[in-house]
Amino acid sequence: MINRKSSVSNLLVDTVHNIYYCPIPKVGSTFWKRILTVFSSKGRLKSPYDITLRGVKLKQTKIWRKNQIQDWEENESFIFVREPYARLFSGYENKIYHPNKIFWKKIGAKIVNKYRNLTKKVEFGYDVTFPELVREIVDTHEKGGSINGHFTLMSEHCNPCQTDFKYIGHLETIADDSEYLLTRWRHKFNDVTLKFNDLHKEAGYDTARGHVRDLFATHSIIPETFPFRNMMLRTWRDLQMRGYISKYTEFPYTGDINNVTSEEFMQQMKYTISKAQNRTALKLQRHEALVQAYSQVPIKDMERLRQYLLPDCLLFGYDDRPAALFNRSKPLNVDFLYLDGLTSDTKK
Repeated sequence: MINRKSSVSNLLVDTVHNIYYCPIPKVGSTFWKRILTVFSSKGRLKSPYDITLRGVKLKQTKIWRKNQIQDWEENESFIFVREPYARLFSGYENKIYHPNKIFWKKIGAKIVNKYRNLTKKVEFGYDVTFPELVREIVDTHEKGGSINGHFTLMSEHCNPCQTDFKYIGHLETIADDSEYLLTRWRHKFNDVTLKFNDLHKEAGYDTARGHVRDLFATHSIIPETFPFRNMMLRTWRDLQMRGYISKYTEFPYTGDINNVTSEEFMQQMKYTISKAQNRTALKLQRHEALVQAYSQVPIKDMERLRQYLLPDCLLFGYDDRPAALFNRSKPLNVDFLYLDGLTSDTKK
């Protein structure tokens, strides 16, 4: 039986074309919100990358059953899902590991004050580890507490069994799935003309812009005891974990970096992303970072996490016990540290 808590679908609607979308955090939701905003602008907007989250203008609605919406079968409706363990790590990487003043204060500080034996409470949890986040999630889940939407189950945002979406895309194949949907809509709607020259590279530029903005905004409020160099390094590593920059491309700054401006850092990252790179190797980096992060989580917490993620794994057809994450029989070969810059003693 589906719990009523997870049976609602929180939809965004492009009312011009009657395209219904259920956004799930860390599954390309910002990308699709922007695209639908372009569609609904009636030609005023041309590129989704020119739109900030504040610029997203879409109608919101909640439905429990598809028959709540007239002519549901004739309308376009879709969601995107993602491998649950990868989605959870992506939430950590983006909201906790990468500089983010809101999450460092709201969630990071809570975790540090809860699980570390401190003599004084901290205001910002800027060095939360992935195992600590996993422990917080499973502890909270088992006690029936509230979990931030970036880490809640996908099925708590959208339930395809109840809503019966026309299309279910996967983040693992987002380039092909997106092209299929955009091609369909270009043929169906005369005013839809959006195309991407290189989705991977354009997404990399957009991610870098947002990260630089968050980096410098966070740096302005974090105590000087935590080096700015580490925060910059974590921005660089984040793009390496996402597969936009090769792990063999070294962090470009040594020595004093306090005079580096946001514009200079952005130009450096854009130049690096634009260089020809081995896409297969970049994809492998995402997997390596995932395995490396989960290898640090105690197996007892992995089993607890499995129970938490099980509904999403069953509903969306993913392995609930991936061998790469659960098999600890062989030592992990670590030739590159992805989650670098967590502590002040990071190697220079």
